[in-house]
Amino acid sequence: MRSFLLFGYLGDGQWVWLGTQTEPKLEITDAKENASDRLTVATLYDSQPWDAKWLSTTYHLDMQPLPENWQSFKDENEKQYILSVLSGAAP
Repeated sequence: MRSFLLFGYLGDGQWVWLGTQTEPKLEITDAKENASDRLTVATLYDSQPWDAKWLSTTYHLDMQPLPENWQSFKDENEKQYILSVLSGAAP
């Protein structure tokens, strides 16, 4: 599924996660089409797609492993825990 994560820019390369837009949620059925859509939107805004390489190069943010058994986390507190782990705020 593709949902829209909302971030705010604090400056100096720091971003804060604001939440997830609940609608629309779109099923990703074609990875190439999805990549093309990201590029189209980025081009419209004179930007580029946010991907792992771009985040690492631009903001030195490297991908972090998900917590063990993350797939079983269902409620809002567990979602916040995952975000804390990914941001380095939790063990």
